[in-house]
Amino acid sequence: MRLPDTENAHELYAFKKGYRTAKSGLSQSSMPSQIRYDQTLRAFFQAGFEAYETDLAETLLAGKQRPWRQRLAWWVMMALAGIATASLMVHNIETDQPVDTLAKKPSAEPETRAPEAATPKVPSQPDMSLLANQTLSEQPPVSKNDADVETDQASPPEQEKTELSLISDQARKDLMARKQDYADLRANDAPIPAVVSSPIEIKRMQLTREVQQMEPTERLNSPIPKYVRQVTFFTEIEGAKGQTLSHHWYYQNRSMAKVPLTIGSDDFRTWSSKQLSSAWAGHWRIDIENEEGKVIDRFEFDYISSTKTAD
Repeated sequence: MRLPDTENAHELYAFKKGYRTAKSGLSQSSMPSQIRYDQTLRAFFQAGFEAYETDLAETLLAGKQRPWRQRLAWWVMMALAGIATASLMVHNIETDQPVDTLAKKPSAEPETRAPEAATPKVPSQPDMSLLANQTLSEQPPVSKNDADVETDQASPPEQEKTELSLISDQARKDLMARKQDYADLRANDAPIPAVVSSPIEIKRMQLTREVQQMEPTERLNSPIPKYVRQVTFFTEIEGAKGQTLSHHWYYQNRSMAKVPLTIGSDDFRTWSSKQLSSAWAGHWRIDIENEEGKVIDRFEFDYISSTKTAD
């Protein structure tokens, strides 16, 4: 977790609180009241919340480069286990066969019995143990290749079960949700919603680094340079008192964050922030959505991996 560049204890607390809230699987609506009603602390809380999402996304992206090694290691272990099992079964069969062989094999040396000790031969009952050995020896031996196939076919579910059992239920749900997010990212074919007319007026919208005294400190123009790691989207909204609008952040048509904003007056200034990563270079858009989820305005910019200063 990378802490923000501030020495204010309250701001650091809000940032850490947002990070722990996201890590616990809770939404931003769980924001404490003492942070919710302070615009500056709320911005740091949202920054901490998004910092955890960024860390988790980068961890998953890095982890996607290693599964083939893990799968190869599991296949090798399963193959060795299958070979060992097959060898043990063959060894057990071979160990049982000499009993049958010795029972059937005639003695190389003739028996010498005293004439007075000779007794007439009486038909005896068949030896059931010998019959069992014969039946076992007549069965075809188990093929090593067959044993390997059966073991390997059963290994992926066992592997997944073992891996998932090492994490908590909430972490498992988060992981499955992230996998679905990456599947949606690969598809990336959802249509971009159109901007609809609305009585709500967006008087100003501006991309900046931070907001001080309810005003943006500077204007960031597209393309945003690489060294900028966090941006803030500032909006001045008229005619939406009592409503809850949203800043919906998209990267290459994939939803990255949706920040609800409660409008407290007829002329209201509000903002949301997003941390950027060099892995997310490309086209971004921010949809301003009303309570029905309709897009009433849109802001677009590009974030590039370059040290070139923005215009």
